[in-house]
Amino acid sequence: MTSLRIGTWNLLEGGLDGTDASRLERQIDLLAELDLDLLGLQEATWRHRGAEMLHHVAHRLGMTARVLTPSNHHACALATFVRERPGVRVVGEAHDTSGSWWHALAHVEVDVDGIGTFDFLNTHLAPSSEDQRAREGQQLGLYKNCRAILLGDMNAVPATDPLPSPDDTDDGRAHGKRDRRAAQAIARAGFVDVGASVGDTTPTVGHIEPGKLAYRCDRIMHNNLPVEHVTHEVISCVDNATGSGHDYLSDHSPVVATLQFGAAAEKAA
Repeated sequence: MTSLRIGTWNLLEGGLDGTDASRLERQIDLLAELDLDLLGLQEATWRHRGAEMLHHVAHRLGMTARVLTPSNHHACALATFVRERPGVRVVGEAHDTSGSWWHALAHVEVDVDGIGTFDFLNTHLAPSSEDQRAREGQQLGLYKNCRAILLGDMNAVPATDPLPSPDDTDDGRAHGKRDRRAAQAIARAGFVDVGASVGDTTPTVGHIEPGKLAYRCDRIMHNNLPVEHVTHEVISCVDNATGSGHDYLSDHSPVVATLQFGAAAEKAA
């Protein structure tokens, strides 16, 4: 049975604290333990060090294919990685950095023996505008008839998870995070939210500090792929480094999913 392990993580300022990259190194340590085939990172805010840091992360993780897609705002680039090996290869790229995205949509075409070719999409939806997010969700409807894996920081609640209570936070900005329009548009395009499919509503953001809106912001989805079985896990990112100044490696938790493809996938390929 063919399977892929997939991860997504918003690094929080690229894992950097000023010029100090020690938090990033500990983030890479955590990622290395996850044995991922596909990885999408958001907030790869490495600026002038972008190429250097991209290749460093790829080298440490054994990811032979890597690409840094620039963001339209805040230098929040997207870093996308594929562990190429016999039977797994990158065959194309079609990134969208047009102004219709607040950040961008990274798009890598991957071919896997037993599965065939599919689009691997990494994104970071708009942070504060509900209307912008809704438009971005609608744009992902263009992949309705495509074989795709989509992941990233969706910056609002999922389509079907219970809505966090307004009493859970006094942060006025959190009101917009309850807007489901982007998630609903993505669901209408046929994307299956792996976390929702297994009933895992573990928050990936907002659960660290009191008074923040805790919800499942970071998600992995698939569309038009003959997936037989999935697993889903939100990974703890407690930072145990002495004197690090952080209790957590990021304000977001990493998410990992395993997709297993059976005989139907092999026949289709």
